[in-house]
This record gives sequence, C-alpha cells and structure tokens, in this order.
Amino acid sequence: MTTRDVRVLVVEDDSFTKQLVSSSLSSQGFMVESAKSVREALDKFRDFEPHAVVSDLDLGETVSGVDLLNRVFEDAPWTGLIALTAHASPELAAHGNLPEEVIYLVKSQINDLSEIGIAVRGAIAGQADSTEREPLEVDQIAVSASQADVLRLMAEGLTNSAIAEQRQTSQRAVENLIQRTFKTLNLAKGAGYSPRMEAVRLWRQGKIVVR
Repeated sequence: MTTRDVRVLVVEDDSFTKQLVSSSLSSQGFMVESAKSVREALDKFRDFEPHAVVSDLDLGETVSGVDLLNRVFEDAPWTGLIALTAHASPELAAHGNLPEEVIYLVKSQINDLSEIGIAVRGAIAGQADSTEREPLEVDQIAVSASQADVLRLMAEGLTNSAIAEQRQTSQRAVENLIQRTFKTLNLAKGAGYSPRMEAVRLWRQGKIVVR
C-alpha cells in the first residue's frame, strides 16, 4: 500500500491544530478527512472507512477521544490508532483505558509533523514499537495482522458472513477488509483469476509476512 492509498481521519476540536495536522498529512500524500467531535468522527468513519484514526484525547465534551479510539478498536480492530494529546502520560490522559495498540504522540514532543505520518504508517502496519524487522525476501508480501487473520480464515474455507461472526464484526466491514487485503496483495478483479483463491494460495505457500 502506497501513502496515497492510505485514508486518515483526524479528530481534533481545536480548529488550528486540526488544520495543521490535516494539511501536514495531506502534504505527505495521505487522503485526509477531519472531524471536531466523536459524533462527527463516527459519521465520517462509516463513509470514509479510514485506515487510521489520529485523535486528540480531550475533545472538550463528555464523550472523549479515549471513547472514540476504544470504539474504533472494538468495531474495526484493523484500523491504525494514534492518540495525539498534550498530556505527557497516557495513564494521566486516558486513565489507562487506551487499547495497547494505540501509538501515543505528545504534542509538545513532536519536532516535525512528518512524525505523525510515520506514526500513521506504523499503526497501520501494527508497528506500535520501533523494533527493527528483517527485510522482506523478494517473493514475500507484508500485510497487517488483521489482513493476515482474514487470510487465515479464508484459507480455512470460511465465507464472509462466517468470518464476520468469527471476528465479531459486520459483514460489510469484513468485505472492506478483504478488498483492502486484495489491494495489498496486488490482486485485481477481472485479471483472469479469482482474487480470493489467489490470496489463499499465497497464504498457503507461506509468502505472506505480518508487519
């Protein structure tokens, strides 16, 4: 997946910060939508279907960015999550209630806005830490943990509805995840083969690497 294929939802109640972060991510090649509240963010999430959510934790309302990130993690666990806040401690800002997968960025510690783009790519790839990884071999393809999970379930012969039940999510969410997985694997419809069968073949041949 190239940067220009990545959709990012920025959630921030401060207009200046929202514009600054959104403009920076757009200049880095991401497709960006923004929202100023949890309700607006959830409405846009359904239509925009972002690969990552960058959210302030204090949105100036009863329902916080912590609630939003937990809701996204529950409904669409393959989505990259980035908490962007002024608090230096996640325990202080979120009372320890953030999902472990969240990448935490402190506004005052950001020296270059490109760091947010790096965090977005890391969150999508499931790289919440900075551990170095072995380079891919020529015939290997890197996918996210959620993409690997759906490939595994497809290889077991499960239908989309069965996968949705297994992952405790909607069938539409599963279909969207499968289509994004096909795109990552560079499998296109109408190419003279079944993308689903080809994806399963790649999985069974051990050419898929989780990154």
